[in-house]
Amino acid sequence: MKNPRSSIQMLSLSLPRTTFLALTLLLSAPVADVCHAEPLEFPSAFYFRRPEIDLGFTRFETYEHWENAYVDLQGMILKALDEEVGRLPLTRIDEYTRRFKRAYPEKFALLHVNGCALRPGSQRLRASEFAPQHWLYGPMSKVLSAIGNKPVETVKVSSTKEFHLHDGLFHDRPRDFRIVPLHEDGSLDWSRSELARVISREGQMLTFRRRRKSAPLRKHAANRAVLLPHISDGPWGNDQQLMWKYNYSTHSPTHLGRSASDVLFDEIERLLTSTHRHFDGVQFDIMKSEVWQPHDANVDGIVDNSRLGGRNTYSEGVNRFLKRLKDRFPDKIIMADQTMLDQRAFNIIDGTEAEGFPYVSDHELKSFATAANALRFWSGRVSKFNYVNHKFNAVKKPSARLNRFVLGSCCLFDAKIGLMNFVPFDRETRTFTHWPELKAGAEEPWPWLGRALGPVRMLLPDDHTRKAIQLEKITSGSPHVSVSTERGAITIVNRHPHETLAFQVPLPEVEDSSQVLTLTVSSGQGVNLDDGVMLGVSFEGKVGSPLKWFEKSAQYTYADKEPFDAQFFHDAPMRSDQTLHFSIEPNRSITMSQATMQAFDGILWREFEGGAVLINIFEKERQIDLTSVGEGNWRALAGGKLESAVLKGHDALFLKRR
Repeated sequence: MKNPRSSIQMLSLSLPRTTFLALTLLLSAPVADVCHAEPLEFPSAFYFRRPEIDLGFTRFETYEHWENAYVDLQGMILKALDEEVGRLPLTRIDEYTRRFKRAYPEKFALLHVNGCALRPGSQRLRASEFAPQHWLYGPMSKVLSAIGNKPVETVKVSSTKEFHLHDGLFHDRPRDFRIVPLHEDGSLDWSRSELARVISREGQMLTFRRRRKSAPLRKHAANRAVLLPHISDGPWGNDQQLMWKYNYSTHSPTHLGRSASDVLFDEIERLLTSTHRHFDGVQFDIMKSEVWQPHDANVDGIVDNSRLGGRNTYSEGVNRFLKRLKDRFPDKIIMADQTMLDQRAFNIIDGTEAEGFPYVSDHELKSFATAANALRFWSGRVSKFNYVNHKFNAVKKPSARLNRFVLGSCCLFDAKIGLMNFVPFDRETRTFTHWPELKAGAEEPWPWLGRALGPVRMLLPDDHTRKAIQLEKITSGSPHVSVSTERGAITIVNRHPHETLAFQVPLPEVEDSSQVLTLTVSSGQGVNLDDGVMLGVSFEGKVGSPLKWFEKSAQYTYADKEPFDAQFFHDAPMRSDQTLHFSIEPNRSITMSQATMQAFDGILWREFEGGAVLINIFEKERQIDLTSVGEGNWRALAGGKLESAVLKGHDALFLKRR
């Protein structure tokens, strides 16, 4: 395994001074025990979900047309189940993917599966195998009046807050919930539970329609039943069903000794050993370490948000499921979504998805540091298959500059790029027209950049003297945060069971130029460290102001026991009263041993066998002396010699060797 400490090296080049701040954190936590694939060649690209979507739109009449369109990249990720969407041409998808894998065994095909929820009508991933105990529920409400045996009932309940008509992605669906009668001892009688859906509410009165179609409707006496609202996902389409979230918590109820994780494992195992064995693995979409909706993981009537015994039991359950599946299929690729640091199976799975870079709703690149940290963190642990799903919610057609920046970032941070919406389709040739930076001309072998020759580097101005940050001056206003010092290292512990808490440290006086902060950190000692620590950084603190956490301006990184170089950037002049704020998750600890700041101008670059890639992470353009980059023998993609270049803000430059 490569040492992430070496993933950023400093180069001293003459560049103009700017007014930006970059922060690099050297983080630590456990050594991964995951086998690594051969180093990637770049650019590394594949088709994401287009192969199945285009079949739905009948763009291709024959398999040969479909194959001709999708054979030019390294593979595909596509959906071949009905767990999320109920109207896919599944028979054609099955036939075409089998033929494709027989013809091109070197190209990968991964099965795309929603990893957090299931459509109740799903048949391929059989929803019928799951019991009422297996779903995740919101806050419980007690039924205070009797329930009759009519299809539509109006009853008085302890609270109607969670029983509304604006559930789901589009906030336009009535909420599904379960009526669960009580045993004589007050425990839940799951065997007699039934499904219902909200019609209306007024005060404490709730009107609902029962969903039972075959068995007779049951009566329930007052105070002898409770209502459990489903925690939902989707629907992923206006004509699709709400999906119900799995209860991954290690404290979840079971049915016949089986948890939701057990049933899902059996279903995925069945698919990968029979009907879908030709797939090279599974990408679990939206499988996160947190569920942000209020919920009751052990269904005891108390909202716990899966924080039980001082631990995140949902994250632990996700990790256990993924480890069990990876142990069962060591030769398959098992991966999951980690968008915005929501995945903690660091040393278990083969890679992760970043949904958009830096984020699907951030085409202005404000969260660049968070996204870059995440990709570099994962590539230092499981470099087999990390990728960016190139998409933006608010941009129908991104500029060529934005496409270059995302592709360049993928090359720098060891990620494949998944192409879905932003690649033009030529209706005459029935093929896709790719960006020049992706293919670099038809005469070039592809991937044309080849393997990376070293780590990512930063271009630095002449004056980049490091200045120490006095960690011993760390303060916190919370009684739950403790700070201790031993052998020059500072350990910060957040003992609060639920809340992310902040602490701060004064910044050294710096000139009006960009800065990089290097901070050596490890995940410390204490509880709930198996899934690492998420650390946040904000430069918006002010001396003398109340200590608070600035979430909107914060940038984040993972941390575990293995050293890691994280970077954070600040694009404004430093104030004399400015302080650095950190945040630490509940029941976590971090040890910091060194912190320094130095000048930085915002250019990152990396050298490859066939060329080099530079990106400008800030908005202001830069003039770059290319003779000082690597060996200095570069030419443009079009073939002309290049000795200098102007790199616009939020842009990338791809260079060939002369």
